Amino acid sequence: MVKAVSVQDLAKVAAFYDQRFAEQGEQPSSVGWRDQQSQYLRFDYLFQGYDGQHKTILDVGCGFADLYHYLFKKYGNRFHYIGIDTSAALLSVAKKHCHAQNSEFFHGDLHAWYQQASKNKQSIDFAVESGMLSFKLDNNNDYAQQIMALMYELANDGIAMNFLSDQVDYQLDKNHHFSAQQVLHWASGLSRHWVIYQDYPLWEFTLQLYKSAKQLRGL
Repeated sequence: MVKAVSVQDLAKVAAFYDQRFAEQGEQPSSVGWRDQQSQYLRFDYLFQGYDGQHKTILDVGCGFADLYHYLFKKYGNRFHYIGIDTSAALLSVAKKHCHAQNSEFFHGDLHAWYQQASKNKQSIDFAVESGMLSFKLDNNNDYAQQIMALMYELANDGIAMNFLSDQVDYQLDKNHHFSAQQVLHWASGLSRHWVIYQDYPLWEFTLQLYKSAKQLRGL
C-alpha cells in the first residue's frame, strides 16, 4: 500500500491555498495559474490523445474544478467528474459552480479517497493531477512518486500528471521543480506505455501513463 503524505504537510498545503483564496478570491492565481489560457493549455496536454467521453475522470487537487468546465466544453455532460482537494475553501467554490449530476466532490487527500472508493467499489477510468505537486514539502519526490503509483493503481485506462520542470532559469522558494528523467524512471517502474510532453511554451512537462498500448494510441 502506498503511504499517505503526513497530516502536517496536508495541513500546510491546505492552509497555503486557503490563504491565497482569502487574499485573491476566485482567480486562476489563487490556485497557482497565470491565466485561463495557460491553464487550458495544460489541460490540452493532460488529455492529449485521450477521449474522455463516457469516462469517469478523477481530478486530484481539483481546486475550483476548472477542469470540469474544460471537459464540459469538449464533451457536454457525457462524462463523470470526481474532484478531490484538501482545501475546504476551494471546494466550496467548486461545488457552487458544479451542480450537474455528472460531478461529485471529496474533501481530503487521495489516500483517503482511495479508502472510501475501495469500500464503495467505485471505479474510475482516468486520473489527472495538474499543479498539485508544485508546492514545496519536506520530500516532494517521495510524495509525487506515491501519488503517481496510487493514481495508476486506481485508474482503468491511465493517468496524466503535470510537473514544474527543473530546466528553468530560476525557481521560487515556495515551489518544487522536477527532473523529467526521474519522473520517467518512476513511471517506467509502473508501465512501459508512457509519453512525456515538453514541447509547449510553459516551464513544465506532462506525463501520460497508460495500462496498455491500445489506450496510449487512442484506438
